[in-house]
Amino acid sequence: MKNSPTSPLMEEVIASVLAYFSANEGPINKADIISRNRTAYVSRVRSAVMFYLHQFMDLSSVQIGLALERDHTTVLHGIRTFNDKGALVDLIPMHEYVQARVIKFRQERQAELMSELAS
Repeated sequence: MKNSPTSPLMEEVIASVLAYFSANEGPINKADIISRNRTAYVSRVRSAVMFYLHQFMDLSSVQIGLALERDHTTVLHGIRTFNDKGALVDLIPMHEYVQARVIKFRQERQAELMSELAS
């Protein structure tokens, strides 16, 4: 795995999606989504990661592609694919789970920064 450009929030988004899928559908890790594995499960999780990185971080397809070692057109396809299927009602728990973790992460980071400024 190459050294991909990531931020703490990006890592949290990825970890949140992986945790959701691992708890509900089977084990998966970051190396799996970076790999060239094209099984349906890994591809679906990879598309979910792309979608949430775009949704919560407003990253471009190029930036997401750099982080996941993919071409920007592959990222666009992954976002569209997940978005088309993401309207399904059974994905609402995943949306809520990932969003809650991202919000909590942002609040904790903000609290850390505020305490550093107060010091």
